Amino acid sequence: MSIQLLFLENNRSAHKHPEFVVKATEEPLCNNCIVEHDFPPYCVNPLTVAGGKKLRLVMDLHIVNAFVSKVKFKYEDLRCLSQVLEENHWFFTWDLKTGYYHVYIFADHQKGFRG
Repeated sequence: MSIQLLFLENNRSAHKHPEFVVKATEEPLCNNCIVEHDFPPYCVNPLTVAGGKKLRLVMDLHIVNAFVSKVKFKYEDLRCLSQVLEENHWFFTWDLKTGYYHVYIFADHQKGFRG
């Protein structure tokens, strides 16, 4: 199996609002929710700026979604969710301050292309 390098440009909306994109990445960078690299990763998930009452920075994961296994389950609250998850098993963390969830990416899978 060969690895295909994939570099995707940010969406037009992100290019249209560059100041907002920079500002929106400052807080998660300071909170260690995201990590800055000095080289491009193998696959770049394009950024999109979603409009509405206020602008929001969104990662366009349509490429990744094809590889995501979707398991549906219902739960009423966090107490019920604890019955579904086993101790020391997790698949994401919540950033309670901003209300976003984060999926940890294994360090070896964060390697980029150095040309």
